[in-house]
Amino acid sequence: MIETTQPKVGTAASIIAQVPAGPCTIIIGNNSGQVVYVGGSAVTATSGYPVPSGSFPVTVPGYTASAATTLYGVAGSAVTVGVIISTDG
Repeated sequence: MIETTQPKVGTAASIIAQVPAGPCTIIIGNNSGQVVYVGGSAVTATSGYPVPSGSFPVTVPGYTASAATTLYGVAGSAVTVGVIISTDG
């Protein structure tokens, strides 16, 4: 299954993806004009993984023993990012 979303990200941590347990691939693209920071529920601009605007999409693998989790994003103002989750292997 492939799920594509375009979540809104703002100055407070917002959910960008519900990641399933087990093997999967999460791809995060950003053409918002701002850096979007990705991480756990307490993500900030200093603690998150940066996804620069206009850069290559960031790919995050989920492995066989991976637990389900939620990814959050935060940016300097309200923007939209692209997220693809594939569980097709």
